[in-house]
Amino acid sequence: MVAMLSALLCALVAALLLVSPVSAQEPGVRFSMPAAGVTLAQVVVSAPWNGREWVLNAHRDGDEMAAWLDTAGLPPFTELRYVWSGVRADMSSFEMPPVTIEIADETCNWLRVEGEHVIVFVCDESPSAGRRALDVAELQLVALERDLGLTLPGRAMLVLSDHSSGMISGQAYARYGVMVVARDSCPCNGEYLYDVTIPHEVTHLALGKHVSRLPLWFREGLALWSAPVAMPEVEAAFSWGEMQYRAYSDIAGMWRWYAQAGGVTRYIDRRYGIRTVLDYLDAHSNASIEDALRAIAELNSAQIMQAWRVEAGLAEAATPAPARPVTARAEIRSKAIAWGVVAAHIAALAWLAWLRLRLRTRE
Repeated sequence: MVAMLSALLCALVAALLLVSPVSAQEPGVRFSMPAAGVTLAQVVVSAPWNGREWVLNAHRDGDEMAAWLDTAGLPPFTELRYVWSGVRADMSSFEMPPVTIEIADETCNWLRVEGEHVIVFVCDESPSAGRRALDVAELQLVALERDLGLTLPGRAMLVLSDHSSGMISGQAYARYGVMVVARDSCPCNGEYLYDVTIPHEVTHLALGKHVSRLPLWFREGLALWSAPVAMPEVEAAFSWGEMQYRAYSDIAGMWRWYAQAGGVTRYIDRRYGIRTVLDYLDAHSNASIEDALRAIAELNSAQIMQAWRVEAGLAEAATPAPARPVTARAEIRSKAIAWGVVAAHIAALAWLAWLRLRLRTRE
């Protein structure tokens, strides 16, 4: 009878776990399950896009076991999967099937439009805007796979927001498969959003598997290469070191920096092929961009950037420094060192021969 009641209680707890509520709060998510019959519990939360995991130990909160995940660093509509597991009062263990949720954003009324590779969320807008954004994103992904062999590990989220949150026009969260595009932050017209911003951010997302091995200038240059936009003429080039970060302090400098990133990337594509570089990284999991460029072009990125400057007329070709003449004194010193080494070897051999002869005479 006791065993039957215990089994019934365990079954009831399991059923309740399947429908346990998940409350979206700012800036985090509270996971909870009934505490009845449970001694220890933990929830493992993962981001299916990249496999990142958070292991949260639950604590008793009234009649619930609860755990809290801080989501301040996660973009809106990030997909999360969670699994409860633990130990019951009778010391048996349990693990529940995974449940998938999305980080809630209640700042506006969202329209959801789904496609094969992208889900679009549009804030307070007509369905036609969401459909157009979806078509642009899907076409960009087709082009990236065709031209560069880039694919996504799952369906991405494209969020068209009316709140910039400090962004200039958009941001791709490559670790979580989310692109956030702020429509009110770009002084350009609406066509810029569809012709440039969305394709640009889609490209950043597609580069996700390579992002840790690609320098900033290459990622931004490739995004410009795949979503062409009229850029100002580069009159003065940034140095190689300045291209490793955003070395500008105003809008004019920003456009110049991006123009150079795009110019260098186009130069690489024209001379060696962007896809060749990416294919090398695919084939060599531990290789960096420098490894790829040296293998393909026999140049490093600084040398390639210098070659681009020369081609663009922004710098003179570097000339090798003249060899220093060999003076008579230096030549004599060099010969003396060489003869000294030879003499040392002869002396060592003579000493070994003498030692060997002495050992034989003792025998």
